Amino acid sequence: MERAKQSVERRYWLVLSLVYGVSLEIIGFAQGIWPVIFPLAAVVFIVVHAFANGQVLSGNQRFSTATPGIGLLAMVGGAVAAILRDTEIAFWAIPLLGVAGFAMMMWFLNRYGKYHHREKA
Repeated sequence: MERAKQSVERRYWLVLSLVYGVSLEIIGFAQGIWPVIFPLAAVVFIVVHAFANGQVLSGNQRFSTATPGIGLLAMVGGAVAAILRDTEIAFWAIPLLGVAGFAMMMWFLNRYGKYHHREKA
């Protein structure tokens, strides 16, 4: 039973980490309005994903999260992606940033994330 809970939790964090890594790529490479639209769509997706996985609970409105460090990690990654846009090193640095962002987010969420498992009635 415990192993099944860990599997659900890891899949939840995996999806969030993938969305973050792809968001860094879009912020770094996309042109026009897409660097603004995609992260907003990603936030909507994350909220829907949280509801679908029971992470926004009706009683006390807890939202699965990690420490405030996760927000700092996300902001720094987004800022670096924006700074790297249209630079000479963007071709290799932005994909590297996306992979590193995904890996760091996955590690951070697995280590410090609080996942609220649904109670079966």
